[in-house]
Amino acid sequence: PSNCNGYLSGEKEPLTSLARLEKSWRAEGKSPESGDSWREERTRSEEDNELNLPTLAAAYTSILRSLGEDPQRQGLLKTPWRAATAMQFFTKGYQETISDVLNDAIFDE
Repeated sequence: PSNCNGYLSGEKEPLTSLARLEKSWRAEGKSPESGDSWREERTRSEEDNELNLPTLAAAYTSILRSLGEDPQRQGLLKTPWRAATAMQFFTKGYQETISDVLNDAIFDE
């Protein structure tokens, strides 16, 4: 479904983010109610992070060059590596499952 300013095609009122996501899931044949969807496998492992770190750092080096900076100058030598590891940290949720995050902290009382 196409989306323009919060409206899905054919809709008369804007949808909330959650309603829009649910409607999109249903259009793709997915069910937001599937109770075990949070148990799915991780999309990225920690090993993948280690293997991809040099490639990601090279991408940040390319970005610095595109901005007219010299990645070899003092002060920027370690920046691509720092930016790459920071991005992996910011997106670490993609490699965690809800079980990892909750760590059995849900109690039935």
